[in-house]
Amino acid sequence: MSSAPRPAVLRWSVSIALAGLVLLVGSLAVFVFTRAGQRVDATMQSSVSTLGLLQLHNQWIVSAITPGTLALATLLTVSVGLARRRWDAVAAALILLVGANVTTALMKQTIPRPDYGFGEPNSSPAATPPRPCRWRWP
Repeated sequence: MSSAPRPAVLRWSVSIALAGLVLLVGSLAVFVFTRAGQRVDATMQSSVSTLGLLQLHNQWIVSAITPGTLALATLLTVSVGLARRRWDAVAAALILLVGANVTTALMKQTIPRPDYGFGEPNSSPAATPPRPCRWRWP
């Protein structure tokens, strides 16, 4: 039995990767290069920092996401995957985390953001901890 991916699986994987690339470029075009997109970005950031019960709760959650907590979440995810001998899930989680952070960091450093007077330049978050689908939705 060969370990080469079946053509249907390969086509599906390439289609998903291309859709992700289109969404990335589209998000960049809208939220970085347009006045309306930067306004939405600034509004979302101010909703986290504005005083109020809901905003204070959101600020606590956002401030709890530190490099240490992301490392802990990644370690936990990898540990569960290793304990279950799900090498594919471990590889996917690491690729997702490293890919998202490297992509965001490179985009922030290399793509200039026009100044439309909304917030700070290149203010997008850079980290997303991977976790199993069962942990994301009840």
